[in-house]
Amino acid sequence: MRVSLSSSSHPSLIVVPAKAGNQESYWTGTILNLRITLIGLLLSSLSAFVFIYLMKPHIVITNFPLQWISVRLSLLSCLALFRPVYCVKLKDNGGRQTEARWDFGWRGGVGLSRDVSIDYLRSLVTVSVVAHHAALAYTTFSSFDAEHYRESPMPVVDAVRFLPLDILVSWNDLFFMALMFFVSGLFVVPSIARKGEGRFLADRAKRLGVPFVVFSVVLSPIALYPSWLLSTSAGHGDYLASFFAGGTWNAGPLWFLWVLLAFCVIVVVAFRFLPAVMKGFSWTAGSTGALVTVFSLATLATAVPLSFVGLPDVLLLAGPLGLPHPSRALLYFVWFLMGLALGAGDMKRSLSRENLKLWPLWLAVGALGYLANALSPALLPGISATMTKIVLNTSLSFSCTFTILAALGIARRFFATSIAAGDNLSDNAYGIYVFHYMFVLWAQFLLLNQPIAAGVKFLVVLAFALAASWTLTAGLRKTQLRKIL
Repeated sequence: MRVSLSSSSHPSLIVVPAKAGNQESYWTGTILNLRITLIGLLLSSLSAFVFIYLMKPHIVITNFPLQWISVRLSLLSCLALFRPVYCVKLKDNGGRQTEARWDFGWRGGVGLSRDVSIDYLRSLVTVSVVAHHAALAYTTFSSFDAEHYRESPMPVVDAVRFLPLDILVSWNDLFFMALMFFVSGLFVVPSIARKGEGRFLADRAKRLGVPFVVFSVVLSPIALYPSWLLSTSAGHGDYLASFFAGGTWNAGPLWFLWVLLAFCVIVVVAFRFLPAVMKGFSWTAGSTGALVTVFSLATLATAVPLSFVGLPDVLLLAGPLGLPHPSRALLYFVWFLMGLALGAGDMKRSLSRENLKLWPLWLAVGALGYLANALSPALLPGISATMTKIVLNTSLSFSCTFTILAALGIARRFFATSIAAGDNLSDNAYGIYVFHYMFVLWAQFLLLNQPIAAGVKFLVVLAFALAASWTLTAGLRKTQLRKIL
């Protein structure tokens, strides 16, 4: 007997069992994902209705029900999360069971080789980016520069604060961007080997460069308009003229796209002109000790020295090309290169569950590094400025290294198999990163005068920004924009 499942948009999946009997088939994905859909429907409905309720005093739409927007956001979220999967279970003469799964979701095909653990880790780091920006309005150390709103690290700051969010933001800040560059570097060499330098760079330019240019021009002014309304510039001249004044402007978190593209260009140039060197640029970590040693020394060597270079907190170069924490640029590049080297070697072995089994210990060390970084100015009063920089950046290095190692270990431990919700988040994670910032800032702005606790405001902003950017991405991925999102 032959079981063949085919689709006009997917290749055929054929299973040939040893015996024609003992066959069972069912639509398991429909029931499983219906639960996910209902949860997504509930979250998007609540967040959309809250957002629309808050927007009513700020907008006027004649003879048009605002609830219409909420209902359609909910329906789009429902469609985005619905992924039916048809399964066939077969048993051979020895009683051994085989299961064939056919996914009718939006991944664009089946049989794509991927590392589920790393894929899901990247998705969760994206969620942490959304949480990071959602929390910035409510930390005890948040401040808004009303005279220079474009350069203000916190574009919207609320009067109410929530101390636990200090930990989320400040610990996140020590490691999550290095982790994003590391994960991005893991698959560069295999991709170059498969496509060639020219096609790889063209694909990177389309997927990173085009969204950066278009969205930094279109979305950034929309995202930062609430910040302008809170600044001293509000009501004095044209907003867009002031936003683009001087030929530079704040692109928000989109800076990651152009920096990653620049790193890819450097690697491609090295492959083209130094092929012998790049051919040997691979590393397989054969033990836990090797990972810890190399990661620690590389981080220390790049984080500490650059802290003594007098660089501003935000560096605006030209147009939307900006860089927050420019003193960490080399740190990010080194983590990208470490990911590149591991990806060129035996990544499965280097980042195996066995090599990463000490993740609970590493998480504790990362937490201690964070505490040392946060508390050292208070615990070590009177030390010189030079020693302060050394202590702060050494503790940053340890927190960064061991938290990233712990995150990799957690991913290997808990993300061994794919699930529908995880796959859907993974599919839309890039778009969530691109679009979330405008939803975050507008939600924070509209909540400013609401008598709500800071912790609750944070949760509302996070839920709304995540649901809205997820829904928008899922909708756009059903158009030609799926090629870049």
